[in-house]
Amino acid sequence: MLRCSGRLGGSYPVTSPTLALRVDEILHALSEASSYPDLLLHEIALYCWVKDLRKLGLGGEIDKHKGVREVESKVEAHPRIINPKALQVCTSSPKLKLTYFPFPGRAEPIRLALFIGGIPFEDERIGAGELEQRRSSLPFNQLPVLDVDGEVISQALAILRYAGTLGGLYSPRDFKEALRIDEVFSLVDEFYSSCTWNASYFEKDPEKQMKLRATLAEDTLPKTLDYLEKRVARWNGSFAVGERLTVADLAIYSLLWTFKSGRIAGVPVSVVESFKNLLQVHKTVSTHPQVVKWTAMLH
Repeated sequence: MLRCSGRLGGSYPVTSPTLALRVDEILHALSEASSYPDLLLHEIALYCWVKDLRKLGLGGEIDKHKGVREVESKVEAHPRIINPKALQVCTSSPKLKLTYFPFPGRAEPIRLALFIGGIPFEDERIGAGELEQRRSSLPFNQLPVLDVDGEVISQALAILRYAGTLGGLYSPRDFKEALRIDEVFSLVDEFYSSCTWNASYFEKDPEKQMKLRATLAEDTLPKTLDYLEKRVARWNGSFAVGERLTVADLAIYSLLWTFKSGRIAGVPVSVVESFKNLLQVHKTVSTHPQVVKWTAMLH
């Protein structure tokens, strides 16, 4: 509850894992100490203050005060102080396994966010047949899913926020930036959820599929790109929502890559050529050292 209220009130460092670790270390120490009724919180505070005073060479003054020395000795004799390893906070990274199809789609921004952030993860790619075998075991019968230390989480946007937070590309403390990011990748996700995209992707009849792709190329996709272009244009730069790389950039990059690659039959590559701001975002991401490395690993 204390961490939750701290996050809401802005006093818990949700954007700094290192600082959060330090805060958690103190909170953990206090919670551990609470199981020993003979050790009180004000005594711990006094002990910490006395330690600092001794470092300043004021030990002689401290020793004049019997009560202070008694508290200092009491805390120093505490099992949790004698054995500081008992106070260590677990700093191990979560064990992650991302499962999706063997192509970019909704999962590529997640993969890139983790890879750019240096977060280890297993990149599992399965086919449609394997999905059918597993579908009933998935939270919402669909992909992508992220296994976090054995807990399977669904929904691409939720996973992307989590991956972005771990990798430093999504800031839950910068409320306005987070809102801008959500706006961008929610629109990208709406495109992937559109009837036209899904119908054109899963249609088996070649003639019907090409008709759907024509609608996609002439209407659905240009509308989405135009909306994004106007939002990104506000910043007159290389990034989607401001002055730094975020998961919004990764979402735009993945969307443009899908159609710039020419892998979607019936949708000409030229459909993206007039969206200069989006192309600049694509260039920024594609030339990022970690993205270059990621791309090289896949070929």
